[in-house]
Amino acid sequence: LSLFNFFSESSPDNLFGVPAGVKPEVRGAQYVGVLVGVLMEEEVPDAIQLFRTFSKESLYNNVPKLSYKRFLFSCICRSINGYLYLLSVFLVIVQADNVLDIFYDLLALQFAQSIDDVSFNLARKEMFGATLFAATNHDHMIEPSTRKNSCLRRNFLLKSILLINLALMYVGLIYVTLQQRNGAYVCPSISVNFGDEVWEEALIHGHERPRFLEYSYFNGIYKVEGNFNGRPRYVEKNKWNGGEFAATVGAEIVFCKESGRWVFTHEDIYKHVSVKIKGEDGCGWLIQSDVSVEYDLANIQTNWMFWTGSVTMGAQNVEIVCNKCQDESDCNYQGICLDEGLCLCDSRQESFGSRCELHTACNSIYGEIF
Repeated sequence: LSLFNFFSESSPDNLFGVPAGVKPEVRGAQYVGVLVGVLMEEEVPDAIQLFRTFSKESLYNNVPKLSYKRFLFSCICRSINGYLYLLSVFLVIVQADNVLDIFYDLLALQFAQSIDDVSFNLARKEMFGATLFAATNHDHMIEPSTRKNSCLRRNFLLKSILLINLALMYVGLIYVTLQQRNGAYVCPSISVNFGDEVWEEALIHGHERPRFLEYSYFNGIYKVEGNFNGRPRYVEKNKWNGGEFAATVGAEIVFCKESGRWVFTHEDIYKHVSVKIKGEDGCGWLIQSDVSVEYDLANIQTNWMFWTGSVTMGAQNVEIVCNKCQDESDCNYQGICLDEGLCLCDSRQESFGSRCELHTACNSIYGEIF
């Protein structure tokens, strides 16, 4: 049930439902959590120990009625249960974005794994009837097999399995960490709508007098180009085809580590004649979000503040939509969905936009004079 719950967070391009990024303290807790989770796993070591301790001959000599095939089957079931537990631990860790959530979920999984032991102890106290009480209190004395150096080999095997499990878990976590740093789990392309806010006396590079600036002018497609302050850096693209501008300087949306906010900035726009908007730290802003630890910009749409000569009183909403497509229907059947999840519009149909939802204007009009 826990696995079904974990995979409910998945998507075709994010199988394990991994968040776009996590804070450094959460990253450290993840690596500690892997070690704790592997050490807490009991079923695989128990299965190996039972298999190595009791041979077919020793079971037959001591308990003739006990089927060796059933014994092997029980060991296999124990091992499967143990590795399902480790998979659940891995998913708990990579999906977490909070330190306490990691360790609370590990405790919950450990309790789920020990339910069989709890049930056995309750049966020994006659909580589940006389039959189970008699079965659980009956002693089965089985002589272990006398194999040369069996204890040494058994310990070596147990340690090897433990190290292999730990290594596999760490390899998986390192892979997820690298993917997060490379921006694999963030939306690579977004469409942004800044609404109808205006700045009546904007200071723009190359213009001697203040200009009327409509923030809706910057509506359109923004794509990830590298990282900035540990978050993806979104750069404005051509509204017609989502490509690069020929001469226009695009705006940017980046994360300001100093204030803990996402900010919209443009290198050619000033708040004051002597101060450029965009500084070296990226914290100069025209529009800024509320304080946030979110790594994925598509998840932040409320409580944005606009600069209109002064800070706007009252937070505004900014509409941010991920441009990822799954099939041609997401491109309105006016283009194809590429492997990277972006729509390539059909030029023959003169469509454009992030979803190929727009069409070029009519170039000529024919009419009759009456």
